[in-house]
Amino acid sequence: MIPPDRPQRYIRIVDNSFLCQQRPQRKKTNQKKDDSFHIVFAVDRSQAVGDRGWGNDSDLATLLPEQVARDRESNIRVTTVFRSSPEIVNLAFSVTSSGANLFTNFEDPLQMANSNMSFEEERMCAKPIYLKFDDDMSLVEGAYTRAEALVKEMPTSKGNVAIIAFSDELFRDIERKGEQENKPIEVLKERGNTEIVRKAQQSGRFVISMPDYVGGLEFDAVVLVGVDEGRVPPFVQTAAETRAFLTFSAHNRLYVAITRARYRVEILGVRTRGPSHVLHSALKTGALVEA
Repeated sequence: MIPPDRPQRYIRIVDNSFLCQQRPQRKKTNQKKDDSFHIVFAVDRSQAVGDRGWGNDSDLATLLPEQVARDRESNIRVTTVFRSSPEIVNLAFSVTSSGANLFTNFEDPLQMANSNMSFEEERMCAKPIYLKFDDDMSLVEGAYTRAEALVKEMPTSKGNVAIIAFSDELFRDIERKGEQENKPIEVLKERGNTEIVRKAQQSGRFVISMPDYVGGLEFDAVVLVGVDEGRVPPFVQTAAETRAFLTFSAHNRLYVAITRARYRVEILGVRTRGPSHVLHSALKTGALVEA
């Protein structure tokens, strides 16, 4: 926030996915034009998918060029009203808290969060569920079946439902099935592409994507595909350090995908694999139920 005694300048607000950029109107004055602007930068470290480099002990003062600015640096802890339903917040909290137990620098953004929903919004909510399918083929078919069901049950439009795949292969299979059967879809393949989401909402099409590309976006419901053992995190026969990184990344990606939803989360997996161990805490506490 710019103090009132400072000259009027541009301000640029940039969030971690560069979706929020704003330049308020500058008052007309007779002063010499000043093209400089203040930058306000916010980052959700739990959305930094797979990034272990930004820990709690990081020296953020190095980002401030002047000593006087460093001297004025301060940390403020804030509470927030979370946009998701209490059931979704509870599920996300279960994932992040289990991650915090594994990794000392895993940020849990939900410790001081709460929800504030109207009666009409509460009617659209339901407890997150885990659904099992026989194989990958039926899993892909089930993703579209559940997305269609959510549209009718809530009710909402197709453009407010995202199908999020947790492997490259599943993502390609879901996209291929949509194209072959002429299903109403828009495919999101890069982070921060709000135009695709806008097109989907305007034309009534499902958004097909992956966790890495949906940060900063919001939907009424999400269908998470392939959150099963051996896939989240992927099974690899390699060094312990690599396995630890993949597990860390799995918690991040799942948190990001879950918190895209305002009202409904449905998680799909293959029966023989079983739910990913990242979800075991949520299943044990009832934050997620098997249907």
